Amino acid sequence: RLAENEYHKRIIYTSYIDLCQLYRATARPTECRETVDRVLGENPGIDTEWSGYLLRFEKAKALVALQDIDGAKAILEEILRTDNGRFKEQARVLLRRRP
Repeated sequence: RLAENEYHKRIIYTSYIDLCQLYRATARPTECRETVDRVLGENPGIDTEWSGYLLRFEKAKALVALQDIDGAKAILEEILRTDNGRFKEQARVLLRRRP
């Protein structure tokens, strides 16, 4: 077995993000939410990495599709509190769009 490196992680996490986008595009937000929960649960170190933020964005969008606006807002507000970069601005933009 090969040791994981950044290249492998990028491939793996990008695939999870793509899978979540596919689930949302095919009107399967429940599967998207479950995938994000599983990936974040199995990989607690990615919470503050690029992949963790992107997965949480996917989950927030899935929650909106599931009519869980409060859950989506909570995720976006947490991103606002924990990130100081580009993800913070993306969360701010998404929060402005929501009721």
